[in-house]
Amino acid sequence: MNVTISRREILLSCLAASSASAAALPRPATPLEFRSLSGKQVNLAALKGKVVGVMFFSTDCSHCQHTTTLLGPLYDELHPKGLELCGLAVNPMAAGNLGDFKTKYKVKFPLGLVTRAEWTRFTDMPATARGYVPHLVVVDRQGAIVEDHPGLDRDWWQGQETGLRRSFEQYL
Repeated sequence: MNVTISRREILLSCLAASSASAAALPRPATPLEFRSLSGKQVNLAALKGKVVGVMFFSTDCSHCQHTTTLLGPLYDELHPKGLELCGLAVNPMAAGNLGDFKTKYKVKFPLGLVTRAEWTRFTDMPATARGYVPHLVVVDRQGAIVEDHPGLDRDWWQGQETGLRRSFEQYL
């Protein structure tokens, strides 16, 4: 059998590999701090002892908007059991529309802004990699990153409704 692979297929494969987090899991979470929309300073180190989902997103991304609507009921249900969520917008326009995003999608967990550099540093993504959102990182109670799902992790994101629950519950 003769199999032909196109340049496009090779390029897409390389892009997916370079955009996915290459760092081994679990790994210690690096420091992460941001000011929430309410003005509260949120420090990941202060959340040690809780399971934390950190979602890097874009306020104008339909996939991110959908994920946010799925996270709401999970947060309501699992927050009393020790789940904390943080939503960190990475798009340039977020400074002007994050409040509207919070209202429209009825977000109850802290939202803030981070730079691309902060995103790539925290996720151990190469600075030159093209980042895709939403990008979810799960930090366990001991402060280790135990799951890292960049936007190109298509298999995980296609089943995100059950994946989100499974990802959080197994560490609670």
